[in-house]
Amino acid sequence: DTFFELTEFLREIYTDLLARLDDAQDEIRLGACAALCRFFEALCCPYLLHGCQGNRQAVFSKSLYEFCLRTLTVYLDDPSEDIRRAMGAVLRKAAGFDTAMFRTELRDAQKKSSHPHECEEIAREPDRIDANAPLPFLSSDVQADSAQPDGCNLLEGGVKEAPSICQ
Repeated sequence: DTFFELTEFLREIYTDLLARLDDAQDEIRLGACAALCRFFEALCCPYLLHGCQGNRQAVFSKSLYEFCLRTLTVYLDDPSEDIRRAMGAVLRKAAGFDTAMFRTELRDAQKKSSHPHECEEIAREPDRIDANAPLPFLSSDVQADSAQPDGCNLLEGGVKEAPSICQ
């Protein structure tokens, strides 16, 4: 079953992606950020959520999501501006999975951050999307949310717009 295989793959790969964020080379860390953007695009994709009939827990548990957010927010204080910017893009992609938990975790991170303004700005991302709204479960007519944030193709000069995997 393709749905089962994809959800298993997402649950297996996230630890490897998070581990790459601690690499000594920024190119590797930026690559991990790009992969994490794709990871969260897949995790928040309406097609995937359609397959689990809107039950986000069937795809990725809240505790794993919370762990990811807590890990990722640490990198908003990275000495490298490129890493901080890339992590902002990753977190914006992550906002759509559980907007309430996302806001809570970003506000907690803001209290500890040396860049609280960036945390506050990212914490507003759920205001741009309403990912916790019920999905229209229409056979093949489920479309990607056009309000999904852009910016996870890490090319020269930082974060650039990239097409969503759900389009």
